[in-house]
Amino acid sequence: MGKKRGVGDEAMRYLSHRMRTEQEMRQHLKAKEYEDSEIEGAIDDLKAHHYIDDYEYALAFYRNSFEKLRGGMRAKRELEQKGIDTLTADNALEDYKYEAGIDELANARRIAMQIIYGSDVTNGYGESVISVLLDASADEEAEYLDEHKIASVARKLENRGYTSEVIYKVISEMRSWKVKTKR
Repeated sequence: MGKKRGVGDEAMRYLSHRMRTEQEMRQHLKAKEYEDSEIEGAIDDLKAHHYIDDYEYALAFYRNSFEKLRGGMRAKRELEQKGIDTLTADNALEDYKYEAGIDELANARRIAMQIIYGSDVTNGYGESVISVLLDASADEEAEYLDEHKIASVARKLENRGYTSEVIYKVISEMRSWKVKTKR
């Protein structure tokens, strides 16, 4: 069998694929059977050189999650599973939402529209076009959504990690939405 890499070399090799949390790094190095003292020394060095930074990891994770129209609660839960402490996850979430101007209600509304009207309707359109589509008086032949469709949207939003407050707001808006029935 080949010679075992140094703990620092192994840590850098593991980081070369993607960002890692402190916990992920610690678990990986333990699995490679390094001594605890070696692991702690390597992690201290990595943190000193900003190669691992749980706050920066959380910011990048939130960016990716919100691009996929996931809610903050789901992303936070996933971060905590990766070993990010609650305070760091909360701070990163608030900072990212502020810096990026994230509006979870608008994202949740977009998901609801994709479910009801199809993704073709919402892709590439701004809020002004979407608000015209949602005008209940726009079409006399359209009918209000049934409760089964509204419930399915609520479940989808909950699975995506949106807060109950956001879900209730979207559902109350949806009760005024109309769709054309196919005849």
